[in-house]
Amino acid sequence: MKKAVRNNNLYYLGVLLVVSGSLFLLGLGATAFMILQNPEEVNLARVIMASFESTAPLLNGRVGNQEFVLEAASSVKYVFFSFVGLFLVSMMISIANGMVASGIRVAKYAAGDQQETEGDNGPVRGFEG
Repeated sequence: MKKAVRNNNLYYLGVLLVVSGSLFLLGLGATAFMILQNPEEVNLARVIMASFESTAPLLNGRVGNQEFVLEAASSVKYVFFSFVGLFLVSMMISIANGMVASGIRVAKYAAGDQQETEGDNGPVRGFEG
């Protein structure tokens, strides 16, 4: 016998979160693949590559009343932007992972699956049914 869905709106919200998180991950993967295959076709990669060729400083600014300028060779700029890029990509992957995981949890709750509402430390607040 099939269980009745508790709340259709919650169920569809969970499905929407799963689908949007999955599409976001697929888009991120496709962009990364395009950058690896042909970086000239991706606008973001073109802008970053142009910054390696320029003689502009890596960082500049003001601390209190004193200005500072940090200049670096193009290889140092490449390493710096690579670390920043990896950090940003890992943040985006974490956000998409959270969207998919929470969407699955909300959809299971809306479908009436009581086992999913029990966490390692007892019931999850707000999901006690």
